[in-house]
Amino acid sequence: MTENRRQRRAAAAATRKRSRQTGGLLDRFDIVVHAKVNPAGPVVMVDANAKGRPIVEDLWPDVEWARDSRYAASFPPDWQFTASA
Repeated sequence: MTENRRQRRAAAAATRKRSRQTGGLLDRFDIVVHAKVNPAGPVVMVDANAKGRPIVEDLWPDVEWARDSRYAASFPPDWQFTASA
């Protein structure tokens, strides 16, 4: 098996894994909003892709987007998140 074929298979497997983890939401929506509870209190988290981020920025102009290694393992490259207490 060539190296190129291995890379394509690994990329396809990663895409399938991400799709299972997010329940296919990321394929259907540009913005996902969900609540989290942490020791400091409740947090609202907004995830958005490149198409959804400008919409969120229209509502909250001072929003700061982030992407860390843990997030990158579960979300496609064009998705980022922001959180607000």
